[in-house]
Amino acid sequence: MDAASKSCPTATLVVVVERDIVIAHDLCEMLQDNDPQADVRTCRTLAEARDTVLAHERIKALLTSATVAEIARAGIETLVFSRGGHIVVMSGSDPADLSSDSRWIFAQRILSPNVVAAIMRKTENRAPPDLGG
Repeated sequence: MDAASKSCPTATLVVVVERDIVIAHDLCEMLQDNDPQADVRTCRTLAEARDTVLAHERIKALLTSATVAEIARAGIETLVFSRGGHIVVMSGSDPADLSSDSRWIFAQRILSPNVVAAIMRKTENRAPPDLGG
């Protein structure tokens, strides 16, 4: 589900980077259920996501299953952070050197509606999320 067609200038931008269309669709539905005003965009690559973020002044979160190294190579973390956003890495791994940086959120790839809601709440107050399920 790509919400580009219903973009709203006051909406909160959430970018989902996912190659699997079924996972992307499910995740977008959960994000929209959590925040009906969100402008949820799907991208298949980090390069496409970078272009999407560049076109906006603010972003709430970028969700991806890419590794931290891949995100760094794409140069997208600085861009997301400069626009007030968080990066949600859906790989489950939490590198020790990033665990104290609340802009990074680490979760399992398969997310439940409750976990999505917890992640989005954590992007509001910048505290590390409790992703216990």
